[in-house]
Amino acid sequence: MTGRMDDLAKLAGMVRDRELAKVETIMSQVTRLRGDIARLTESREARVASGELDLARVSGAELAWQAASEAELMRLNRQLAALLAQHDAALRAARRAFGRADVAARLAKADR
Repeated sequence: MTGRMDDLAKLAGMVRDRELAKVETIMSQVTRLRGDIARLTESREARVASGELDLARVSGAELAWQAASEAELMRLNRQLAALLAQHDAALRAARRAFGRADVAARLAKADR
C-alpha cells in the first residue's frame, strides 16, 4: 500500500504545482494590466495638468484623444476585473489543491 500512497502524494503535489502556476500566470497578467492602466492614467493627468494651448487643443484632436483614452481605460479596467475574478477562483483551487497535497503527503508518511 505504501507505493500507492506515495504515488497519490506525488500526484497531489503535481496538481498543487499546476494550480499555483495558474495563480502566478494570472498575477503576472494583473501586474501588466495595472501597469498599462497606470501609464494611461498618468498620460491623461499630465495632459490635463498641462495648460498649454497647442495644435491638438485648438484643432479639437484633444477631445478625440480624451474620448479614446477614456474608452481604453474602461476596457482595461473591465479586463482587470475579469482577471481578478479569475484570480480569486484560481486561488481557491490552489488552496484546495495545497490542502489535498498536504493530507496526501501525511498519509503517505504515516503509511511507511
